[in-house]
Amino acid sequence: MAKNSNLAIAQKTNDVAQTSEEGFNEAEANATVAPAVLTDAPAPKTIEVTTAQRQILESSGNKSNKIRGLLATGMKRTEVAKLLGIRYQHVRNVELTPIKKAATA
Repeated sequence: MAKNSNLAIAQKTNDVAQTSEEGFNEAEANATVAPAVLTDAPAPKTIEVTTAQRQILESSGNKSNKIRGLLATGMKRTEVAKLLGIRYQHVRNVELTPIKKAATA
């Protein structure tokens, strides 16, 4: 009996280990995909950007300078965070942290 169960386990592990040349598992390829679940979530809100804000976004400055510039134009922290793809807390930290003065020689 033990010999048959060991053979079944060996066959099962061989089935899982066999992959095709494309690199995916045959069992996964034959699996059915569950349909997407539709929700009643509202559509994402779009953020309108002025030409001055667009110039700030396209500048080659660092992220902190972009955050400060966008906030100076009157944008909300949440809008800046979504626009730059960063967390709200990052925007808040940059806004509340004073700019370091350049070292004098």
